[in-house]
Amino acid sequence: MKPIRFSLVHNKKRKLNKHGEAVIQLVAYKPNSKRNTKHKYISTEIYVSPEQWDSSNNRVINHELEARYNIRLLKLMQQYQEKAMTIMNRLGRCELEDLERDAGSNYNSFFEFVESEIEISKRTKAKSTIVTYNTTLSHLKEYKSQLYFSDLTFRTIEGFEGYLAMKSVGATSRAKNHKNIKYFINQALRKDVTLPNGNPYLKFKVKHGQAKPRTYLTMEEVKKIEDLKFKPEEMYLEIYRDAFLFSCWTALRNESNKELTLSMFDKKDGEYYLRTRSNKTSKYITVPISKLFIDDTGISKPNSMILRYEKLLKDLYGQQYRSKPIFGNVTNQASNKQLKIIGKRAVLNKVLTTHVGRHTFGTYMANRIPHHILQALMQHSKISTTMKYVHLNEKMISEGLDNVNW
Repeated sequence: MKPIRFSLVHNKKRKLNKHGEAVIQLVAYKPNSKRNTKHKYISTEIYVSPEQWDSSNNRVINHELEARYNIRLLKLMQQYQEKAMTIMNRLGRCELEDLERDAGSNYNSFFEFVESEIEISKRTKAKSTIVTYNTTLSHLKEYKSQLYFSDLTFRTIEGFEGYLAMKSVGATSRAKNHKNIKYFINQALRKDVTLPNGNPYLKFKVKHGQAKPRTYLTMEEVKKIEDLKFKPEEMYLEIYRDAFLFSCWTALRNESNKELTLSMFDKKDGEYYLRTRSNKTSKYITVPISKLFIDDTGISKPNSMILRYEKLLKDLYGQQYRSKPIFGNVTNQASNKQLKIIGKRAVLNKVLTTHVGRHTFGTYMANRIPHHILQALMQHSKISTTMKYVHLNEKMISEGLDNVNW
């Protein structure tokens, strides 16, 4: 059986667009084939003028994106050559029709589609979500060197589950990877991409692991962190401590904390109102922080903290102080490292992370305010997520009563 060969052609229709350019196409063909479908023309979506195409060497010349275009053309040809070989190995044959059917879309593979969707998602989704998407893609590429839409079968998904288990990936993390793949498959279906074997998740049942208990602090433990004293050379620790406490008092995620500036606050009669948008859910909210966590003197703890940082930022930056990050660029990785030190100094028998602040707020407030208000403050899309804190609070009360010596 003769193998499929590939070449490039420019301006096959002998017609230029209004910019004086024509598309470059990848040509798939079988030499001396008698079939009517002897050639398949695949658009590269690259347009150049006749003067910018070297037909002798099949390459772009005299173009400002010459190098980039030639690399794209080379990669595209290599991808289709690999695709033809994969189909041949899998089916024992590879006709031009098989090559076209396996593509099923304008994408060379499922991997390319996922990469494209990740780029699109960067405009609207949280950075943490993009990280999980890329993690899933990395696992898939370790499992399969290439994955086409025609490879999306029950057996492939089942094999991927086994591969993750073999790598000691926990059940909860495996479920998250499957959730991401299901999202990309559904996106493909929404965009009318053909899945030759249908949606494999209609047959495959994802097993969810037991969720780890949420770590939270009691108000006594929060007070221990508040009372910590730092040396002048340890001001960086004080800033990490304050950012964590602000999460405990306002439920802000660390991603929001690191973008927090005084320009996001409205000040009325010495009281602050925070206007913020969740990076994760894109929900907007205005929080009257002067009404949160009132101390023994009747003053709001988060309000006092912002007043203190307002003075500090004025001294440091002058007129530009309102646009400067209040807590600096507090990344999760750096914060978690410093929070371990802070937790040890406060003699807490718990591992502090940036998430513990939100969990503390949610657990403490769960039975103190109506559930729909808690949902708004925590910027949850679903009330079911908020109710986890309510159930946790009820469990905490029940366990506390069990320890009472009546």
